[in-house]
Amino acid sequence: MMTYWLDANIFITAKNSIYAFEVNTTLWAWLDSQLRAKVVMSPARVYREIMEFKKDDPLKQWAITRKDVGLCAEPGKEVSHCLTAIANYLYTTTIPGKKSKKSELRYKPAQVEVFSRGADAFVIAHAMACKGTVVTFESDHCPDSQKIRIPDICAHFQVPCINLRQLLIALNAKL
Repeated sequence: MMTYWLDANIFITAKNSIYAFEVNTTLWAWLDSQLRAKVVMSPARVYREIMEFKKDDPLKQWAITRKDVGLCAEPGKEVSHCLTAIANYLYTTTIPGKKSKKSELRYKPAQVEVFSRGADAFVIAHAMACKGTVVTFESDHCPDSQKIRIPDICAHFQVPCINLRQLLIALNAKL
């Protein structure tokens, strides 16, 4: 069974759009059922990002009751190995086609530090470890961007990466 690993921006963007809790309860009920079935999951880092919201935030309230059903997956040994591979790649990859005596790093160390502290690397590492798919709203439209983006890292490690619409279609969701 394929596991889909959701980035925090899936929950946040949905909450702040036409899928707001006050407007569309069906998406949230569907996500709940998919979490309980372990079809969709999120790393503990995503859960922690959501827990930083205000006490009365509806997403935070929704997430609290789903912590133990796939919304707060802790990393195991295989995920740790994948995180190391991601970090090694980010700290050592150079800009392709650069013709100079000294190779220029693709990502600045400060960018790597910020990326590594957030949830994005964990989303990718969990998907890598279980041969799953990453679900994010981040775009792959600027391949030369200096910002570290989930789709770029997924492409390098050959981890499938889709958005919420593609997830809903893949899982034949009827909202």
